[in-house]
Amino acid sequence: MSFDLSTFPPEYLNYDKGPLVIRVITSLVVLATVVTILRLIIQLQRRGGIEFDDWLIVAALGFLWGEYADGYLSVKRGGIGLHLPVALATKKDALRNVFIVSKCIPSLQR
Repeated sequence: MSFDLSTFPPEYLNYDKGPLVIRVITSLVVLATVVTILRLIIQLQRRGGIEFDDWLIVAALGFLWGEYADGYLSVKRGGIGLHLPVALATKKDALRNVFIVSKCIPSLQR
């Protein structure tokens, strides 16, 4: 799919909310990590050990960092934050996963 970008105004072409997305997800992941570390420190001081629920939180934090990496790469390489025609014209792998998912879900097929 190819778009002629010369038909769009410069404001449209320069629009990019990707850096904002990265700042937001980075701040939330850092906040979750700090809160988890503080919880573990408090649990060690109060109870003297880390129990099953604490290990579940640590595991969830690992998955959160994985989602963060996915979000970061989606912005940097996938075109998240750009207008769709600009993303498709300038990013090689833009929205590739969306098209893969649409082939797997029968209700999205025409």
